[in-house]
Amino acid sequence: MKKLLTLCVGSLLLAGVTVANAGVVVIVSADSSVDYLEKADVSDIFLAKKSSFPGGASAVPVDQTESSADRETFHELVTGMSGRQLQSYFSRLVFSGKGEPPKEVEGAEVVSLVASDPSLIGYVDSSLVDDSVKVVLTP
Repeated sequence: MKKLLTLCVGSLLLAGVTVANAGVVVIVSADSSVDYLEKADVSDIFLAKKSSFPGGASAVPVDQTESSADRETFHELVTGMSGRQLQSYFSRLVFSGKGEPPKEVEGAEVVSLVASDPSLIGYVDSSLVDDSVKVVLTP
């Protein structure tokens, strides 16, 4: 009985380590010609400063909803902006006619959208990555 209890506790601890190691990754379609991106390129795409990948192919960002913890993590690590700063940034961009914020969807929906279109780029928790997409940046 003591061995069984030890085994159960050990399994729970290992599960906790696995969850703690999961993080946000930037993804593109498995059909995309893009294999790797620099953090600056991803930031520029998500901040509407660039509309193409370094090779010249069209790049369309897909953001997560404002309530997403992954969104906060991604923008802190990649764009260096908080939610409030991001909202202000896009308000100015829209007002000046120089750009629009990315489309927002729920986390799991990002994978299916990005997988269906090689021009899309998004980010998700690494645990959601499957064979339909490829990771191009781990911030």
